[in-house]
Amino acid sequence: MPVFALDSVGSNLVHLIWEATVVGIAVVFAFSLALKATIRASEARAESRHAAVVSWSIVALLAYTAFAASAVLAIHVVTKK
Repeated sequence: MPVFALDSVGSNLVHLIWEATVVGIAVVFAFSLALKATIRASEARAESRHAAVVSWSIVALLAYTAFAASAVLAIHVVTKK
């Protein structure tokens, strides 16, 4: 009987590792996009390109929001297993 219990734990562990990896990559991607957009907005501001500043600022805001949401999702996935 312990073999079946071990098989179930192994399956759940593999599932947890897979989900944590995918969500972790999403967190890293969202934060790197947010940083890149912030840097581009800052460069556009220095060059007085107002439309580009607004555009990159919106992208940065959306990316920071996605980062926060994916970080919360990552915590939720790990703690619910």
